[in-house]
Amino acid sequence: ISDTTQIYGPFDGNLSNAGEIIELYRPDRPQLPPHTDAGFVPYVIADKVEYTDSSPWPAEPDGNGPALSKLNPEVFGNDPTNWGAVTPTPGYAHTPDFSDILYTDESGLKLYFNGKAGYKYLIQFKDSLSDDTWQDLTTTGRLTSTHQVEITDTNTSNADARFYRLIVNPGM
Repeated sequence: ISDTTQIYGPFDGNLSNAGEIIELYRPDRPQLPPHTDAGFVPYVIADKVEYTDSSPWPAEPDGNGPALSKLNPEVFGNDPTNWGAVTPTPGYAHTPDFSDILYTDESGLKLYFNGKAGYKYLIQFKDSLSDDTWQDLTTTGRLTSTHQVEITDTNTSNADARFYRLIVNPGM
């Protein structure tokens, strides 16, 4: 672990592979006069996760080597689809390497993204943002290497607009 890595604690014991509830708190603004608790600094919850070792949580991190890692740090922690099994990276954030690229040709709309080895991807679409339901376009198998993945949507001719989302989940 690098000398510049911030380590918080102390923490006695260890986290259960079967599941736990973890809550992270941050200080809020201090109470100001004339409040009766002037100077008191309340703490508010910044993130919370209640993980388990069963679906929909990834199975691989259940004490078998891979770490359970948050895939997108901006998403609230209690969403199992935002967690994956990754190689442990002590002191460093894990960030999946993907970026969306779209273009069309005679075969349909082509979607490209950089897929990472060990991950599965689900591509979904809907034809209107007012639709409540996303429809599955396709899924990839677990990638054995990091490479650019190409998906073609051949059914775009009747749509005035089409919206896509890419779900990254090593536990799918």
